[in-house]
Amino acid sequence: MEWDNFIDRNHTGCNKWDAVREEGVIPMWIADMDFLSPKAVQQAIIERAEHNCYGYPYHSDIELRNTISQWLFKRFTVSLSSDNMFPIAGVVTALFHCVETLTNIGDKIVVQSPVYPPLFQVVINQNRQIVFNQLIEKDGYYSIDFDDFENKIKTAKLFLLCNPHNPVGRSYTIQELTKMAEICLKYNVLIVSDEIHHDIVFTKHIPIFSLSPEISQQTITLMSPSKTFNIAGLFTSFMGTENKDLLQKLYLALKKKYAHHINIFGITATKAAYTYGEQWLDSLLPYLKDNAFYIHDFLNKNIPDLSMNIPEATYLGWIDFRKLQLSSVELDDFLLKKAKLWLTNGSVFGDGGEGFARINYACPRTTLEKAMNNLLQAY
Repeated sequence: MEWDNFIDRNHTGCNKWDAVREEGVIPMWIADMDFLSPKAVQQAIIERAEHNCYGYPYHSDIELRNTISQWLFKRFTVSLSSDNMFPIAGVVTALFHCVETLTNIGDKIVVQSPVYPPLFQVVINQNRQIVFNQLIEKDGYYSIDFDDFENKIKTAKLFLLCNPHNPVGRSYTIQELTKMAEICLKYNVLIVSDEIHHDIVFTKHIPIFSLSPEISQQTITLMSPSKTFNIAGLFTSFMGTENKDLLQKLYLALKKKYAHHINIFGITATKAAYTYGEQWLDSLLPYLKDNAFYIHDFLNKNIPDLSMNIPEATYLGWIDFRKLQLSSVELDDFLLKKAKLWLTNGSVFGDGGEGFARINYACPRTTLEKAMNNLLQAY
């Protein structure tokens, strides 16, 4: 099986591996996969490179947008026409752009924590007020505190949704999404939905904009093939909304900064991935889920003081270290110095993250086995 093959990424300009400073440490922190991208993506890039003329790409490439639209319909049976989207160089860039364009200094923006740090950093960095609606954790499973959510949405300008959720691995149900959306409609709060992990789902992903025409008019959706096909280094994502006024406002603001161009190889890779990558993805998903079960079962059997729920989505596990009663600094020391593992400390994910660590299990099983044995020996 191709997923079992170890890919040596050292000295390739790879942030995940080349940033390691200590001998023997296994990097399982940043969210990219230790798997080769689909052959079709590689071949498309090679063919484009052989043309040997790398001038400015056509930024409104209709073929690219049609390919994205077709993929969304095929995978999720949702319609987002090519006229209702435009490409942008990264989902975090898109988050920053939405906050900058749609809010003013001092405005309140709601984010559900613990959450991927850029979702609140783009708020803080632009002098807006971050308001955390902390998720409720019970036995490793996370749910939404709707009373707190509504109380905080009342005075907010924007809601930054992360679905599928990074790091807790939730793929929200239609009931949860509908309730959040209806509260936002009630108080006229715009939704910016980070759905970058939309394809890495073990249940069913429901784009929030697809729930109703009213919700679609209130929602800006951010997606990318980067996590799905391991092409994050090509910085190609897309932003979509059926609200024409919002779409034009966002696009014109981007164009004024001359930031509306994207990478020529990112365009090529995205079209190839969404056209030819479905079989590759359908083979990958069971392997990722088996890896999640492996960690879950290993901890239950060998280190009962630690635990990890099976995520509903993403290739990111959320390990509970709270029973070890370590401070954030002590947990880093335990993992890096003793277990020789580089995980992401839960404290960086905001309220509710302390005592947890995020592990990226998108790697060959042999790597995962070594990581878990390192953890056991350190324990």
